[in-house]
Order: sequence, then structure tokens, then C-alpha cells
Amino acid sequence: MKISAILTSLVSLLLTVNANLKSQTVDSSMIFYTKGIEAFNKANYKKADSLLSLSIKLFPHADTYFSRAACRQKMGNRKGFCKDLGIGIQLGDKEAAKAYCKQCGSADSSYYSEDGATATKKEHFYLAIKYNSSLTDTICVFYDYLGIFYPGLDLKSLKEAAEKKVNKQNSEVSTIIEENAEFPGGIGKLQEFLGENIKIPLAVRKEGIAVKVYLKFIVSENGEAISPEILRSVPNCPECEKEAIRLVNIMPKWKPAKMSGKPVNCYFNLPIRFKAR
Repeated sequence: MKISAILTSLVSLLLTVNANLKSQTVDSSMIFYTKGIEAFNKANYKKADSLLSLSIKLFPHADTYFSRAACRQKMGNRKGFCKDLGIGIQLGDKEAAKAYCKQCGSADSSYYSEDGATATKKEHFYLAIKYNSSLTDTICVFYDYLGIFYPGLDLKSLKEAAEKKVNKQNSEVSTIIEENAEFPGGIGKLQEFLGENIKIPLAVRKEGIAVKVYLKFIVSENGEAISPEILRSVPNCPECEKEAIRLVNIMPKWKPAKMSGKPVNCYFNLPIRFKAR
């Protein structure tokens, strides 16, 4: 057997082993979680806390933190209760957020554009919610205009990412190319990607219409789709523009354009159709 074939077999075996270990870890975590809930229902809160802690150690999950918070509340551990709710908030748990605001502290909302600049509620791309309490550290989480949670995002990283995009945009963009940029799999896969990921704005669904947003973006020499710019918008539907930009920002890496056999930055024009379903 050739060495390359042996290496391929070993990689495949390691991936299988890792997948099995991960599955076993999740299964074990669920067992501890289930037993923890059973102990909680029997008012054995100390045992429930221990079991839920074991579950979290194996596989951290928002539901488990919320359940352990309930245990700690029952045991009079208010700081531990609020701390677990705070971790749940950072994992995107909206029920934890409600409980935190009701029993631990307060929350303030701020609105930002895609590049991290302060924005109005009407024109924002990101919503930042800051949770404050004397019992926990300050917590700040980000959602986009569609309510999609962005774990780990903060204002600093948002501005750094925006600055990085601007720097890439300011680099030379070729207008004469020999080989155009291509979405992985071709135009058919691009349409499939758009169809699977598009979120139809409420205004389009209410009117029962079909509209198009025309935009352009840069496909960098590294294959990243960056710096989307609206060329033609839809009247009375700012959400359509935001959604078109969001779709570009979540695209996988493209096959970059080439000039003289070397990857180059190039523009790509794309119409995105929104149709009521």
C-alpha cells in the first residue's frame, strides 16, 4: 500500500474516533443532565447541582446552566444563580436573559451599523445588549437586525473586522482579468446557497411580491467575499438591503479571479431576488 493511502486511512480512522468520542461525551452529558433534573424534581438540590455541573463539564449547554441556576436559587446562592444565568445569556438563552433582568440586574440596548459605528434603531445592523449587576461581571451580547445571535462578538472585534475589510477594499482591485472569480461549485451552487440561507423580509411577505436588490462586492485574492455595496435598492424595504449584505458576509470562500496565472482582487456583481413564499 502506498504511503499516501496509509496516511489517508489513518486520517479517516482518527476522524471516526474523534466523532465517536464526541458522541459519547454528549451522551454522558445528557445522562448527568437527566439525573440532575430528576434530583431537582425530588428537591435534592445539592445533588442536582453536582450532577448538572458534571454535565456542564462534559458538554456546556445553555439549558444546563439555566437548570443549575434554578438549583442555586433554591439553595439561596444568589450570586451563583445570577452567574449561571449570565453564562446562559452569553450562549444565546433568551429565557436566561429575562430571568437575569427580573432578579439580578438590568439591561441597556445600543444600536450599531455593520462597521461598528453608532446607529439608530431604524437603521441598525447590530443590536448590543449590555447586562449589568453587582453580582456578576458586565455582560454584552450581539444580535443582528433579524435577531440572529452572534456568540463571542464584541464592539472591538466588530470594528477590527470592519477596518480589515476597508484595508482589503483599499487594496488594488483588478478590472481586467483573464479568469473570473467563481463560487465553489459554480453558479448553480451559488443560487442554491442563496435559496437555503435567504430570509425574506416581512415587507415582501406582507405585500406578496417579488423584488431584486442589485449589489457588488469584492472577491479578494484569498477568495473572501468582502465590502458589499448596494447598486440598486428596493423602495421602502431597507431590510432587503441588509439581508443582501448579510448573505454576502456569510458566503464561503470563492475561487479567486486570476490574471497572468496569479490570484487577484476583483469585483463581482450579483442580483438577489426576494420573493414572498
